[in-house]
Amino acid sequence: MFRYTGAVMGAICGISGSHSTGFVLLRATLFLCFLFALDAGPFVARAADAKTNVPTKEELAAFKALDKRAVELFRKGQYVEAEAAWRDCLTTCQRVRGPEDRNTLLCRYKVAWARHKQGKQAEAMRELRDVVAIQERVLGPEDQDTLSTRSDLANIFCDKNKYADAEREYRAILAIRERALGSESASTFQMRANLAWALRRQYKFSEAEKEYRDVLAVQLRVLGPEHRDTLSTRNSLGAVLMGQRKHAEGEAEHRAVLASRQSVLAANQADFLEARKGLGFCLFLQKKFPEARELYRNLLEDCRKSLGANHPTTKEVKKRYGEMMDLQKHGAESPTAAFINFCLWIVPSIQRSFPGGCVAFAVVVLASASIGLVVGLRRRKRPSIPPKLLPQ
Repeated sequence: MFRYTGAVMGAICGISGSHSTGFVLLRATLFLCFLFALDAGPFVARAADAKTNVPTKEELAAFKALDKRAVELFRKGQYVEAEAAWRDCLTTCQRVRGPEDRNTLLCRYKVAWARHKQGKQAEAMRELRDVVAIQERVLGPEDQDTLSTRSDLANIFCDKNKYADAEREYRAILAIRERALGSESASTFQMRANLAWALRRQYKFSEAEKEYRDVLAVQLRVLGPEHRDTLSTRNSLGAVLMGQRKHAEGEAEHRAVLASRQSVLAANQADFLEARKGLGFCLFLQKKFPEARELYRNLLEDCRKSLGANHPTTKEVKKRYGEMMDLQKHGAESPTAAFINFCLWIVPSIQRSFPGGCVAFAVVVLASASIGLVVGLRRRKRPSIPPKLLPQ
């Protein structure tokens, strides 16, 4: 705009001496005011548009009421209705605040989470990826909303068994939170615990053990040994140790957790039942069948009373109890025992060594099942336990 200002000023002012100084200054001032008015036009128009986009009190009240209703529907498990309500909120936010406003992105996040709860995992992941990309560009990679969305995206990866993707997200978030909040922040060691879980599900037991021990050290110092999160971490550490066939260490962790929880929780608490289940499985792997059988029998009764007969934990305990009775009846050298021990040894090795671990595992299962069938046919004199003898 100012490229030809010098030439124009020369034309306005004229040849030196042709006009008085006051007249020249007046013409120059008027011309500069004209130029600034032209340049300020777009900014004035933009400000006017922004003013018209400010929500009225009525619009703001309606938006809050609709969001509150969506939250209530979500808590009741009515995810389809909650998604519809949040979509209405999203439409209002996009019209009033724009597509990249923080509140608009929050509405998109809520819509994605409602889809996730409906089992539409692919759509939810796609929506959250788009939200994260905008948040990182507009809000910054270290903004709390950005980190929260990335964390929930990683959680959905875990639900879809995409543990490698979840591990990558957890590591990135952990690095930012350690730098911004320190290693002893609650959100930091919670993210480290999530990372350990993703490693554990990939059978990276040694790495998971290291992460769990780091988390436990901070939790013991910050939360104390009797805190629920501390006990949960110790329980997970025991499971990781068992995955490495460190059964004695795993049993020690589970017994410590069980002793602590028994002193602070009732016997029908879900986490207390989980600790007892972990100890029972550890005893089962070590072939300490009498103690494991007694523990599982009492645990099964408590699960039925507190959780119900159709609860997944109750069914798992019942199944494990039946397997243990079968092993006791037929001996530790039965085909079932050999198959279980072989799988417990070979599965982690396959998952750690081969990218196509699922295919290799299928081959191993078929081969092992064939061997077990042949051995079982040769030992037909050992009948299986009738179903009526299993606990109902």
